[in-house]
Amino acid sequence: VANMMVFRVGAVVAEKSGITKISDLEDKRVPFGFKAAPIFNYVMGSMMANGDVSYDEVKKVPAVGLPQHWSLFKEGSLDVAVVAVGTGVLKEMNAVIDGGVRYISLDPSEEAVKRTEAVYPKSYLKQVMPSKALVGIKEPTYTLHFDYLLWANKDVADETVYKVTKAMYENEADLKASSPLWRTHSSANMAKDQGAPYHPGALRFYKEVGLR
Repeated sequence: VANMMVFRVGAVVAEKSGITKISDLEDKRVPFGFKAAPIFNYVMGSMMANGDVSYDEVKKVPAVGLPQHWSLFKEGSLDVAVVAVGTGVLKEMNAVIDGGVRYISLDPSEEAVKRTEAVYPKSYLKQVMPSKALVGIKEPTYTLHFDYLLWANKDVADETVYKVTKAMYENEADLKASSPLWRTHSSANMAKDQGAPYHPGALRFYKEVGLR
């Protein structure tokens, strides 16, 4: 139906770990499994692929979901964690881990990006600049970006999807004000090509406003 917002995630390590690039994760303890949130196997896997490291070359530590693997990281049972840029859990990690935490910058070279996209299609790399509000971003850092999408069953009434799409498009300011998660939302970007067909109800509205 629509692109909603952009998520920025990266690989977080302890400042004192000596890990400075993704390839340093070889033989390190890396979260694996994510039965409660399988998408993060692809997130972690794509970041490792960026540094040409596979799950066969690391020590896989079973993790059920994000909160559990964050706890494992904080207690020292993991060498790396997947964390969204700007999320509140970073402050806690930074406080309890000796020396604090930081993000590892991904490799923006063409070959590294191809390896990343092979594991996580439609993801992309962008540079995040240091800010007081962004714990762990110590220098200009490339992180993994991907779009959160709104989906509908193909049998949902066209008129229903049309109204939802129209409401989102016309209320960008209200959406952004509702939560920090919506800060990267853009009505002009709602019809971005994601390689999957758009619902006829959404397409009808996008054609009316010139997005399609």
